Amino acid sequence: MTTTMNHGYDPTFFDEYTCQHNTIDHPTVTDYHDRQMVNSMELGMRFKKKIQTIAHLGLNCRVRLQRVLKTRKNVLISKEQATAHARALVAGYDL
Repeated sequence: MTTTMNHGYDPTFFDEYTCQHNTIDHPTVTDYHDRQMVNSMELGMRFKKKIQTIAHLGLNCRVRLQRVLKTRKNVLISKEQATAHARALVAGYDL
């Protein structure tokens, strides 16, 4: 004759009590992880937006730098041409 001794332990009562206790009084571990996941996703989205903004600004900086360099080049060329013209006038050449 085999008997099992459960010493008054009813697993269904314990599980139901634990679930009710956790959902009413205390947040469960899964709730905490869900909130952490949402927070992580939010931070990820913010980071992605910031990276896109930085990339966009970086592109604008490059374009602006290229324009400035092109303008400087044009100014230097004009200055060189003006200097050459002035030297020619001083030397007595009519252009």
